[in-house]
Formats: sequence, C-alpha cells, structure tokens
Amino acid sequence: MGNKPNDAAREPRLSSSIKDLAAKAKQAAVKAQGTVLKAVDKNGNGKIDAEDFGITKESMQDAAQKLKASANRIGESLNDAKTELDRRVLCPVFKEDLY
Repeated sequence: MGNKPNDAAREPRLSSSIKDLAAKAKQAAVKAQGTVLKAVDKNGNGKIDAEDFGITKESMQDAAQKLKASANRIGESLNDAKTELDRRVLCPVFKEDLY
C-alpha cells in the first residue's frame, strides 16, 4: 500500500475485473428472469399477470377434481371387493335363496 506505482498498476486490472464481474452478474440475472417468465407466463403474452395465475388456479382445480373422481372410483372398487370377499368368507344365507 505504501508503494504508489504498484497501486496505480493494479487499479486498472481491478477495475476491469469488477466490470467483467458486473457484466456476468447482469447476464445471469437476465437469464434467470427469462427462465422465471417462461415458467410462470401461462398465456404466453410475455408478462406475469393475474391471468397467468388464474390459468394455474384453473388447472389445479381440474387436477383436484380428477384426483377426487379417481379416489371415489378406488373407494367404490374397494367396497365392492370387500363385499365380494365377505360373501365368500361368511357365506350368508338370504331369504330369497331359501325359496
């Protein structure tokens, strides 16, 4: 630090390194922004707005309805299988079968 000629020679290199680092940081930020925009922009208008989230909400509601319908079908199938198993194992006698 006491040696002024070395400090003067080092300053231009340091300044260009900082400029390069700033440029690379800006490129990374622009790339990240583009990636986020591409992921969130569902309607393709180049903006992130309420409509994008509305589309996402609708698709999530559709998926939830499909999941609920599938769960209901699985529940019905399990109930049918349980009833069939109970009939085989318990061998119930129904009044209609006696006549």
